[in-house]
Amino acid sequence: MAFRLIFTSSPSSLTGSRTGFCTVARSAEMSEKLALCVEKCGTYDHDVMRANPIFSHRKIWLGDKNYHILSRITDSGADYTNRSNYIADHLVLTEDETQLVPSPAQAILEFDGWMDSYEGAPKFLESVPIKKSAQKFAPPASMWQDYFLDAGKAALMLSESVDIYANPEDGKTLLKLFAQASALCTPEAKSWDYTFTTSICRGENPQDFSWKVYTNTPPEIASANSSAINLTSKKAPPAPNTPVAVFARTAKISNKDRLNLKVQKPSEFKPKIKIARNIQESESKISPEFKRNSLLAACALLVAAIAVMAVFLFAKSDEDEFDTRMQIQKNSYMSNIPLSEPVEVRATYSKIRAEVKDLTNEAKWQEALTLWDNANLEDFNPKARPEILSDMGKKFDEILSEAEESAENQDKAKALALLKKALPALEIKDFPNKTKRARMMEGLKLKVQKL
Repeated sequence: MAFRLIFTSSPSSLTGSRTGFCTVARSAEMSEKLALCVEKCGTYDHDVMRANPIFSHRKIWLGDKNYHILSRITDSGADYTNRSNYIADHLVLTEDETQLVPSPAQAILEFDGWMDSYEGAPKFLESVPIKKSAQKFAPPASMWQDYFLDAGKAALMLSESVDIYANPEDGKTLLKLFAQASALCTPEAKSWDYTFTTSICRGENPQDFSWKVYTNTPPEIASANSSAINLTSKKAPPAPNTPVAVFARTAKISNKDRLNLKVQKPSEFKPKIKIARNIQESESKISPEFKRNSLLAACALLVAAIAVMAVFLFAKSDEDEFDTRMQIQKNSYMSNIPLSEPVEVRATYSKIRAEVKDLTNEAKWQEALTLWDNANLEDFNPKARPEILSDMGKKFDEILSEAEESAENQDKAKALALLKKALPALEIKDFPNKTKRARMMEGLKLKVQKL
């Protein structure tokens, strides 16, 4: 059960000791000390927000407990003195209750009891039941794709501090963008670590929020902050080159990244055998039978260590991967070369793959693929061609990100040159995610042409 507190302008407060802006209703089980803390959460700029609501998520510590404050603050007409009024409606959740909802943004969107005004005498309220809710904003991050032409940019939100520029009426849109970004968190509960507001008002400290939204910011000021996300102009920095960004685009992630596993290297399983050399007097006392048994024990330990290494390598090869495999080591394709093949064949394979990689890095797409196809090494390593196409897709995305960055810097000529460089890749019949990447390029092309 979540506590609730209503704060607005009234001729009398719930405790009867105040007038004006005060608490007019709250959960009976809520302590006075907690209520005083929640009262300070949020304010409202009528001239900036123009009757549009503000949504926020804050965290406060009280005693030995951590509380999460979900708020909706909006214009509430005129108060009893005929002056401008607003109403702040707050839900207060404990850490245990946050485990029931995937993210604070989804919790705000799902609650349908927010008040636009309060009438009547102050009163105590019943606490609000929090029901278990399924994730409704799972990847791919479609709204980020619609607004910024790259769902991967949702991963930009998973940093300690993000500046965002938006309009007063963008509150619910921001909540949905926040919910999609929160769905990238692993584990899911980590989404509650991020605080936010859909509009920072006068007197509020931006450092209180992870995601800070500024409304009605002059365009020249917003454009000067190249690291910010601008919902008004639909511009954002390039997506990070991380598994999370790929997850946002494809909805696929390996178990290693989803569970934050640390894979140990095979070398860490080497047996740590220390053979101590005793002094001659001690050696003379060791019987031949003891030496023989010790040697057999050492051999058994070595065999066991080798078996552990074999199991590790087999398990590692079976690990779930992204559809688009990310090579993290230069010439990692060498790991797929059968050791039983003749040395000269292995050398030829290595040479061809290196040349193909160089051509791919130069965006000579068809030339790279033709080189591989004519080498007749498909039987040698059937996985090689898909890996080459995956490399091409990765390079294609890098060029598009660079083009988008050039467009944001108003360098139209460079952006068009990069798009022209990437375009021939889409002529390859089995180019990975061809339709999706073609849409991304077309959207970026339209954006560049408007410069």
